[in-house]
Amino acid sequence: MKLPYPELPKDQFLFLVEQAERYTGSPQPPAERTIRQWRRRAVDWLKEHTANSELADSLLVVPPSNLHRALAVLLRARPIVPFLKEEAIGAVPKPKNSKKVFIVHGRDDALKNSVARVVSRIGMEPIILHEQPNRGRTIIEKFLDHSDVAYAVVLLTPDDKGGLIDGSFDSMKARARQNVILELGFFIGRLGRERVAALFDATVDMPSDYTGVLYIPYDDSGVWSLHLAKEMKAVGLSVDLNKL
Repeated sequence: MKLPYPELPKDQFLFLVEQAERYTGSPQPPAERTIRQWRRRAVDWLKEHTANSELADSLLVVPPSNLHRALAVLLRARPIVPFLKEEAIGAVPKPKNSKKVFIVHGRDDALKNSVARVVSRIGMEPIILHEQPNRGRTIIEKFLDHSDVAYAVVLLTPDDKGGLIDGSFDSMKARARQNVILELGFFIGRLGRERVAALFDATVDMPSDYTGVLYIPYDDSGVWSLHLAKEMKAVGLSVDLNKL
C-alpha cells in the first residue's frame, strides 16, 4: 500500500528522503516511472522552498539513474531551509574550526596532494593526519583530536581488491582501503552527510550503504575541484571560487 504524499513541507522533505533511501537500498532498482515521480516532486519542493539557491537546477542535471547523487543534492537543503536547519543544528554540533578540511586518503599520494592544494587555494586549511605531530598519541587518539573540522573530503581510490568469499579472483573488484571506508562513516556521523564529499575513481567498487553522501568523480581535467568548492560553499563555508 502506497503512502500518500504529505501536506506539510517538512513532512514532504522527510518523505522524499525516506523514499530515496529505500530505493537505493533495494537490490532491485525502482521502475522508471517511480524515479520520474520522485524527481518531479523533489525538484518542485526545492523550487518552492529553496528559491534563492541553485539546488533545483543541480538536481535536474543529475542523471535519472543516479539516485545517490540526487538524494545528496536534496539533503543540501537542510542547512538553508529554516524549518530543516533547526533540526540539523540540533543533530550535529557546529564545528569550532570553520576553516579546516580533513582529507581522508588511501595510497594515492598524487590525488591527496592535488586535493590539499585545491583546499588551500580556496582559502581553507587541509588536515592530513600523517602530517600532524604524534605527541605520544595512538592513531585513534590523534584522529579524534583532529576531527573537529568544518568539512571532510574522502578519497575513494583503487588501493585494495575484494569480493565474495566464494567468488573467483577475476570477480574481485577494486576498492578503497578499509580505514578509508571507516573514516567515511565516522565523518558522516560527526559532521552530517551534507559536510562530507567522496571523491572517487571510476574503477572503484562504491560502498552501497552510504545513502545521501555526495560522490564526485575524479577527472584529469580538474572539473572535480570546482564541484568540490561549490559543495563547500553551499553549506556556508567561506571559500573563494575565484581562486580556482
